[in-house]
Amino acid sequence: ANFSTGSRYIYYVAQGSTVTVNGGKYATNRTTVRYFYSTADSKIFVTAGEFGDNVVGGGALALSDNPGVIEIKGGTFTLGNNTDSGAQVFYESTIASGYKAVENNGVWTVVAE
Repeated sequence: ANFSTGSRYIYYVAQGSTVTVNGGKYATNRTTVRYFYSTADSKIFVTAGEFGDNVVGGGALALSDNPGVIEIKGGTFTLGNNTDSGAQVFYESTIASGYKAVENNGVWTVVAE
């Protein structure tokens, strides 16, 4: 897929940085926003958190340059304003091994398998 890094992200991690999100509430009213973007030399780890009011126009919520790392082991992700039912919510590579994303009424929760 070809995604623009010019989009808006709640976490945009670059220049060899590592960010770990262990909780908190994150929301935005901006359109075409994604939660995470990791450049090729950076890492994002998510263990918990509430991520809401995200508008995605047909793209995934978490993107990384190869071999950038995004590893999600927990959290809830609300797609209340997403009108694109065909949007790919998570790339499989962003959900940590042994975990899965489960959807219930537009809210995705990442849980252990």
